[in-house]
Order: sequence, then structure tokens, then C-alpha cells
Amino acid sequence: MVHTTSFSWSPCSRYIIAATSFPRLRVDNGYRVYEYNGSLLEKKDFDKYLLQCEFLPAASGVYPDRPASPRSLELAKKNAEGAKGGDASTKAQPYRPPAARQGADPLGFVRSRSVRVAPGKVNPAVWKSQKATKGAAVPGAPAEEPKALTASQKKNRRKKAKKQEQKASEEAEKLPNPTESDTGKGDDVTALQKRLRNLKKKLRKAQDRKQNADTAEQSEVAQSVGTIEKEIDDIEKKIAVM
Repeated sequence: MVHTTSFSWSPCSRYIIAATSFPRLRVDNGYRVYEYNGSLLEKKDFDKYLLQCEFLPAASGVYPDRPASPRSLELAKKNAEGAKGGDASTKAQPYRPPAARQGADPLGFVRSRSVRVAPGKVNPAVWKSQKATKGAAVPGAPAEEPKALTASQKKNRRKKAKKQEQKASEEAEKLPNPTESDTGKGDDVTALQKRLRNLKKKLRKAQDRKQNADTAEQSEVAQSVGTIEKEIDDIEKKIAVM
């Protein structure tokens, strides 16, 4: 029974009764009678409470002592024969932890964590193991869907892109104007190429900003992209002429 609250053997030692009784449990009250080998002989359930259920005791000598069942004797004999002449490979082996098994390094785990490091530093072995497992997908787990950005995250991303764009433009403005330079032709070409690289970086950042911009900022960002593209075309034409 699933919720057995009491059990008792019969005086003849051939049967056992298991019961679910009140007040230990208020539901599923009843009893089951089993033979000594585990086979169910009788069962009965009660709609109301079952207070007590057990075999009545008997005086000593009423039931004769019974020997062990033939099946139990056969199993005991087979087990004894297997223990004496059985193959060593088939015998049950004692449990050994993974670190103590054949071919394993029992002190590998200890060595990786016993490396002395300076205060404030990280053990390289521990850091590598954590880095290897960080962000790893769990086998059988469903793939995580990308989370939508909140309004504050979008705003911060636009601010960051705008700052990067301003920084790139300031760096480009610091470069000398090749038309006003009094250096040779080779220096002019080098300056133009450097300015062209900076403008292309600025263009990529502006295009990324355009993809993440809201509808209100689309026109402003598009105008900025057009200005940069026009300037890039002019510089490429100048380099081609030189």
C-alpha cells in the first residue's frame, strides 16, 4: 500500500497484513493481506475510518516452526556457489570516485586550485574553467529569445552612438587640410587617405545609428549620412586626380 500506517505478521509466519488506519490518515483507509513471498491475497477498502487492523496473537506451540521455502534455499545456494567459483571480472567491484579510478589524476583538481596567486589576482586554472563554461548552451534546453530593448536602453545607445560620431568628426577636423598644406604631393595624398579612413569610420557609425534610430531621428541621421558620403566622394575624386 502507498500509505501504510501499520503492519504485522501472522502467528504462523506465512502472512503479513498492511493497513492504513485512522487517525494517522483520514482517507484511503483499508488493509491488504500478503503471502510471505509478496503475492497479494486479499484487500479491502473502507468508506469510513479504520481504527486498527492486525492479526490476533496465538500461544506458543500452536503453529509449528517452518523451514525456509525451497525457492529461498535455491537462491542462497546459487549465491554461495557464485561467491566461491565465480569469475573475478563478474564480481561486484567496490565504488571508487572518478579521481581514484585508473588513468585519472587524483590530485589534478587540487593542483589547479592550490596555485599561489598574488592578492587581488585570479587563479588562471579557475578562470579558464569558468570562462569555458560561461554562456554555454545547456543541452536540451530551448533557445533563449533575444530580449527587446527598453526605452532607456535605446536612449543610452543613441547617446553613445552620437558621442562616438562627434569624437570621430573632431578627430577628422584636427587633420590638416591637404589643399592648404605646403608639403609635397605625396604628403597631400597621405593626408587625404587618412581623412578618408576616418570619414569611412564615421559613416559606418552613422549607418549603425540610423538602423537603431527612432522615426523622429531618421531624417537627421539620414542627412548626416548623406553629407559624409558626399565628402567621401570628393576626397576619392581628389585622390584619383593626384
